[in-house]
Amino acid sequence: MKLSRIEIKGFKSIAKKTTLAVSSGVTCIAGPNGCGKSNIIDAVRWALGEQSAKSLRASAMNEVIFSGTHDAGPGSLASVSLEFVRDGGSFPKTLEGFEQVSVTRRLFRTGESEYLINNVKCRLKDITDLFLDTGLHRNGYAIIEQGKVKDIIQARPEEIRYLIEDAAEVGRFRIKRTEALRRLEATSRNLERINDLLGEVTKQRNELKTQANRAQRYQELRAEANTLSRLIMAFDIKEMADLRGTYASELRAIDDRIGTAEEQGAGLRERLAGLEALSGQHKARMEQLSSRLSEAESSLLLAKREMESSHARLGDIDATRVMISQNLEESRRSIGDEEERSTALRKEQEDLQNRMADVQAQLDGRLSGYGVQEKDHESLERLYQEKRTALFEVITEVRALDQRIQEVQDRHREVVSTLRRRQQDLDALSENEETLSGDLATLEQELSQADRARQPAAQEIETVKAAMQEAQERIETCTRSVIGLEKDSAEVSAKIGMLARIIGIEELQDASRYSSNGSRKVADTLSVRDGFEAAVGRSMGNALDFLIYRDHEEILSLEDFRTRGPGFVIEQPHIKNHEHPLPAGNPGVLGQLREFIEPHEGYADVVLALSQNMCVVDGMETAVSLWKGGHRSCSFVTVDGMILEPSGVIRTTNEHTKYADILKARAEMKTLKAKGTIIEAEMDRQKAALLNAKEEHQSLTARYHGGLGALQALDQKLTALSEKRQGMLNQKERIHEQKIQLETDLSQMMELSKRLDAQAETFTGRRKDLEGERSQQEEALKVLDEEKHVSKERLSSSLAEIQATRDLLHGLEVAAAEKAAAHKAISENLDMRRQAVAKDLARLDELAGTRQTVEQAVCARSRDIEQAQEAIRTGRGQYDGVLPEYEKAMNLLRAAREEAAELRSSIDGLERARAETLLKDKEYEVAYALNLERMEGRFGPGIPELPESFDVQQARQRVNELEERIERMGQINFASLEAFDHAQKRWEDLHRQYEDIVRASTRLKEVIASIERQSIKAFTATFTRVREYFQEIFTAMFGGGKADLVLSEGDEMDSGIEIFASPPFKRLKAMSLLSEGEKTLCAISFIFALFKVNPSPFCILDEVDAPLDDSNVIRLNRLIRTFSHESQFLIVTHNRHTMETADILYGVTFDVPGISKVVSMVLEDPKG
Repeated sequence: MKLSRIEIKGFKSIAKKTTLAVSSGVTCIAGPNGCGKSNIIDAVRWALGEQSAKSLRASAMNEVIFSGTHDAGPGSLASVSLEFVRDGGSFPKTLEGFEQVSVTRRLFRTGESEYLINNVKCRLKDITDLFLDTGLHRNGYAIIEQGKVKDIIQARPEEIRYLIEDAAEVGRFRIKRTEALRRLEATSRNLERINDLLGEVTKQRNELKTQANRAQRYQELRAEANTLSRLIMAFDIKEMADLRGTYASELRAIDDRIGTAEEQGAGLRERLAGLEALSGQHKARMEQLSSRLSEAESSLLLAKREMESSHARLGDIDATRVMISQNLEESRRSIGDEEERSTALRKEQEDLQNRMADVQAQLDGRLSGYGVQEKDHESLERLYQEKRTALFEVITEVRALDQRIQEVQDRHREVVSTLRRRQQDLDALSENEETLSGDLATLEQELSQADRARQPAAQEIETVKAAMQEAQERIETCTRSVIGLEKDSAEVSAKIGMLARIIGIEELQDASRYSSNGSRKVADTLSVRDGFEAAVGRSMGNALDFLIYRDHEEILSLEDFRTRGPGFVIEQPHIKNHEHPLPAGNPGVLGQLREFIEPHEGYADVVLALSQNMCVVDGMETAVSLWKGGHRSCSFVTVDGMILEPSGVIRTTNEHTKYADILKARAEMKTLKAKGTIIEAEMDRQKAALLNAKEEHQSLTARYHGGLGALQALDQKLTALSEKRQGMLNQKERIHEQKIQLETDLSQMMELSKRLDAQAETFTGRRKDLEGERSQQEEALKVLDEEKHVSKERLSSSLAEIQATRDLLHGLEVAAAEKAAAHKAISENLDMRRQAVAKDLARLDELAGTRQTVEQAVCARSRDIEQAQEAIRTGRGQYDGVLPEYEKAMNLLRAAREEAAELRSSIDGLERARAETLLKDKEYEVAYALNLERMEGRFGPGIPELPESFDVQQARQRVNELEERIERMGQINFASLEAFDHAQKRWEDLHRQYEDIVRASTRLKEVIASIERQSIKAFTATFTRVREYFQEIFTAMFGGGKADLVLSEGDEMDSGIEIFASPPFKRLKAMSLLSEGEKTLCAISFIFALFKVNPSPFCILDEVDAPLDDSNVIRLNRLIRTFSHESQFLIVTHNRHTMETADILYGVTFDVPGISKVVSMVLEDPKG
C-alpha cells in the first residue's frame, strides 16, 4: 500500500487544516529553522500511535494541541489523518474490499482521545496491528528522527537486533509468544489453585471418612436396638389391652347417678337464664348512658380549647396589622428619596453622551488620515520586498553555479578512479553467473518433487489440528461451565444451610416434619405471598408453632400436652359462618389476612381458624383511621406486622419478629432448592460433554503426532533444499544487480565527463553577468530602505495620536456605563419598594377578613359549650333513675347462683369420681394407642408375635446397654455418609482437572518452543541477508572499506548484534571514533539494508543529510532514488541537492508569527 495524503489540523504550530499530497516516489519538506518542518513528521508518528510525549518533543501529550499566539486563541483539538491506497502490493487482510484506508487520531483539550480507521472508531491496538512488521512504529527502522540517525550505530546490541527482527517480520511471532507465555502463566496459576483445592478436598475426604465409619457403626447398633424395642413395645401393648376392660363397668354405674343430678339442674338453669337476661338489659342501659356522658364531656373540653385558641389568634392578628402599617410609612418616604436621585443621574448621562459624540468625530478624522499614510507605506514595503527577493535570487544563483562547478570536478575525478576496478569486477561476475544458472536448474527439479510429496501430509495435519482446536475449545468451555456451576451449587448450599439455621433445623432432607406421634406444626402447612411474611408471621406469632391433631381426644391423650409447645389445633376446627366484610372505598385496605396465605392441601380450615377476622392494611395510619370511622369488628394488621385490635389496643408484636424471619427463610429456601436442582442437572450434562470432548481430543492428539513426524521429515528436506536454492538465487541476484549497477555507472560516468566540461564554460559566463546585475539591485535597495524608514516614523506619530483619542473616548464610555448602571439600580429599587407597598396593603385587607372570621368562630364555640353542659345534666339524671332496678335484679341472680352452686358441687363429686375412673381408662387407652402409634411410626404397621422364650427384663437390659454404647459414641454426623461420597467424587474430578492442566501446560510449552524455532529461523535468514546487503551498500556509499554485523554470544532468542565498520584506508576501530559524517553514512547503509530485505510502505528521514558533504549527499540521493520504486520517501532537508531529487517539494514558513504555513511545488517531469 502507498501513503497518498496527510491531513493535519491543530497539531503544534499547524493551526489551520493543512493537506499534503505524498508522491509515490520522493517528497521533500524544506524551510527555515524553527518554522515547523519536524512538526509534520511528528504528526505522522503521532497518527501511527506514538504514546511518548517526550519523543514528540513535548512534556505532556496535551501540548501537541495548538497553544495559540498573540493574535490567535488556542485550539480545542489536534487531528491527523493518513490516507493509504492499494497499489497492488501488500494490503491489510482485515481491510480486504477497501481500495483505500484512512487512519485518524484526535486529541481534545478536555483530555479525551480517539482513533479511527475509515472514520470508524477503533482501538490503538487495531492501528498498531495494521502496521505490524512494516517498520512503521516508535522503534522501527522506517522513521528516522531529526539528529537520531547516528544513534543507530551507537545503539545497544539488543536494540539493533530488534530492528532486524522487525525486518524479519517476527513481530507476529513475538505477539504469539507473549500471548502463549501469558496463557502459560494463567495455566500455572490454575494449576496452583487446583493443587490448593485438591489438598483441601483430600483433607476433607479423610476427615469425612472417619465420620462415615462411625455413622455406619451407629446404624448397626441402632438396628439391633430397634428390633428389641419393637418386641418390648408389643409386650407392653398386650398388657394394656387386658387392663382396659376392668374400668368399663365402673364408668357405667357413675354415669347413671350423674344423669339424675342433671335433670334437677335443668330447671334451675332456666331460672338463672331469665335473671341474667334482665340484669343484662339494665347493665346495657347504664353503659349507654355512661357513654353519652363521656362524649358530652369531651365535646365541652374541645369547645373550651378552641375558644382559647381563637382569642390568642385575634391578638396575633392585631399585632401584625400594627407592624405592617409602620412598614408602609417607611417605604413611602424611601420612594420619594430614590425618585429625586434618579432625576439627577439622568441629567448627568445626557451631558456625557454629548461629549462622547464630539470625541468620536475627532477620532474618525484622525483614522481617515492614518489610512492614507498606511497605504503609502505598504506600497513602499512591497516594492522593497520585490527588490530584496530579486537580489536574493541573484545571490542564490551565483552560489549554486559555484557549487555545481565544484561538484562536476569532484565527480569527474571519482569516475576516472573507479572505471578500471569496475571493469575487472564485471568480467568475474559474468563467469560466476553462468555456473550458478546450471546448478539452480537441477535444484529446482528436486525441490518441486519434495513439495508435491508434502502437500497431502500438510493437508491432513491441518485438518486434524483444526479438529483438535475445536475439541480443546469444547473442553475449556465445559471446564469453565462445570467450575462455575460448582461454585453456584456451593453458594446455593451455603445459603440453604444458613436459612436452615434460621429456621432451626439441622438436616436438609425433604421428608415431612412429623413428630414421633404424627403431628405437624402450623408453619409446615402453609406458604405466604412474597412481601407479606412480616404481616403473617408477626400477627399469627407463636400460633405458627401450634401442633395439629385429628381431634381433641388425641390432644388430651398426650401425657405432657399441658407443657408441649405453645398450643394445639385440630384438623377440622369450628369456623364462624359470618366473616365481617372489608371496609369499602379505602385504597389502604389490602385484603383479609387469609388471602395472603396459601394453605397446603387439607389444612385450609386450620389456617382460616387462626387468621379469621384479621384485615391487612398498608400502615398503622390507615388502621387508626378505619377504627375511628367505626370499623371495629376485626383486627387490622399492617404490612410490617403491627396489630390494632377492635378494642383500640395497638400491639407492636416485636416479640414475634422471629416468626416473620422464619417464613421468609422458608420461602427463600424453597426457591434455592429448586435452583440447586437445576444447577445439578446442568452440571451433570456439562460433565458428560466434557468427558466426550476429552476422549475425542485424545484420539485426535495421537493421530496428530503420527502425521506430524512424517511431515517434519518432509519439512526438513524441503527446508534444506529451499535454503540451498535461496542461497543460489540470492547469489545470482546479487551478481545480476552488481552487473547492472556496474554497467549503468560506467555509462553514466563517461557521459557525465563529456557534459561537465561544456557546462563549466557556460556557468562561468553566466556568473559574470549576474555580478553586474547584483551591484545595480543593491544600490536601488538602499534608496528604498531610507524612504521606508521616513514613512514608518510618520505612521508611528499618527498612531500615537489615535491611541490617545481612543483612551479619552474609552474613559467617557466607562463613566457613562457607570451612570447608567447606577440609574438602573435606582429604578429597580423603586420598583421593588412599590411592589412591597402593594403587598403590605393587600396583607392588611387579608388580616381584616381573617379577624372577622375568627370572631364568628368564637361566637359559635360559646353556643357549643352551653349545649354540652345541658346534655351532661340530662344524662346524669337518667343514669341515677336506672341504678336501683339494676341492683335489685343482681340480688335475685346471686341467690339463684348459690343454689345452683350447691347442686353443682354434688355433680362435681360424681364427675370427679367418673373422671378419675375415666382418666385411668384413658391413660391405658392413650398409652395403648401411643405405644401402638410409636411402634408403627418407628417400625411400620403390625404387631410382631412374641417368641415363647422372650424375657422382657433381659430385652430391656440389652436395649439399655445398646443405648449407652450409642450415647458414648457422641454426636453422629449422618450427613457424612453422603458428604464422603460427594467429597470422593469431587476429589476425582479435581484430580482429572489437575492432569488436564498439566497436559495443557505441556502443550503451551511446545507451542512456545515452536514459535521460538520459527522466530529464530526467520531471524537467521533475515540476518544473513541484511548482513550481505549492509556490506554491499556500505562499500558503495564509502567507495570501499569493510563493514560487518556480528551476533554476540548468548541465547539465540536474545543475543544482541554489534556493528563494525572500517572506512577506506582506515583500520577497523570502535564506532565512537568515527566522524559524524561517517556515522551517518554507516547508519544509512544499515537502514537501507533493512529496506532491501523488507521494504516499508514509506520511509521518513528528518534532516539525515545534515552531517554529509555534497558528494555524499549525491550518493545518498542516488540510493534513495533506487529504493523509491519500492517505497515512498518523506524527507525533511535544508540541502539543495536533496530538494532537486524530490518529485514534490513542500516549503514551510511562518505566514503569521507562531503559525506554520505549507506551500507546495510539483517537480515531476510531465512526460515521466
